[in-house]
Amino acid sequence: MPIARSNNRSRILCICTVSVSELSKPKCYNPRHPERTLLYQTVAEHYETWLELASAGQFDWQGDHHSPKPYVRKAFEKYLECGIFAHGFARARCDDCGHDFLVAFSCKGRGVCPSCNTRRMAQTAAHLCDHVFPRLPVRQWVLSVPKRLRYFMQRDGAVLGMAVSVNAICAMAQVSKPSLYRDFGSEDGLTLAALTHYQETVLPPLEALMQKAPTLSATLDALVAFASDDPHMSKGCLFVKMRATRSRFGPKTQALLTAIEAGLQSQFTRLFKDAAARGEWSSAISPEIAASYLQEQLALALTLRADGVPQERVRALFELAVSVLR
Repeated sequence: MPIARSNNRSRILCICTVSVSELSKPKCYNPRHPERTLLYQTVAEHYETWLELASAGQFDWQGDHHSPKPYVRKAFEKYLECGIFAHGFARARCDDCGHDFLVAFSCKGRGVCPSCNTRRMAQTAAHLCDHVFPRLPVRQWVLSVPKRLRYFMQRDGAVLGMAVSVNAICAMAQVSKPSLYRDFGSEDGLTLAALTHYQETVLPPLEALMQKAPTLSATLDALVAFASDDPHMSKGCLFVKMRATRSRFGPKTQALLTAIEAGLQSQFTRLFKDAAARGEWSSAISPEIAASYLQEQLALALTLRADGVPQERVRALFELAVSVLR
């Protein structure tokens, strides 16, 4: 037994000695070769196609925002040049051994490139530890925003202003964050509750407006006034915004969006059928197609209102759009 223990000790010491000696040796610089990675190959092959489709608004999640922002295009284009010698390099020389080697330029981006993201993260962490944080105990707080809200916070300044702090929302509602998620269960439950409240408080006046108008022409005039002048629509319509990006929501919220859409379609269809029965409307267009057209034009007018288009222009465009239905 003592002999075996001695042999094990010698073996361990030998392994440690070899390992330490290997660590002490200077390492040669090895280029990253990003062009060999799956991410780079995927971006290089599909970026132009994605950009063309995105600029044409071919993705459901885009809503009314088509062309990608300039900083998005710049991040992808810089990434495709990062670490590629054909796009520039520097010549470096080792003072110890006299060896020359080339280092490709990096994009120094923070959105797409995993190498530059990691380098920036490490440098930022080192800077905070060495030059920012005092030599005192530090506590870190992380604010996590639900994924389905991040798109709207990025695109809509008003939403960002309302959702800057979950703590602020909880303070206004006088509830704790665990209570917030316990009451709604999930992100889908939260968005479903918001849409249900909107359906019960904001949409009924629109339905009453359509039922109160005596003629088709009066109803169309009332819809134009609702879209262009109603103060509740100054920031747009929550239903229209959620409908334009329905793929970002959970199944329960999507089901309610479909139900509201079907309900409006039914009301608009009945509007044209009743007008035809009274002899006020005669057209080769079917009531169902006319209803779909009216619903889309109403959504467009409310979207323009949310984008800050002057009310007079919204009114003029909407009146022009519905003129074919009179």
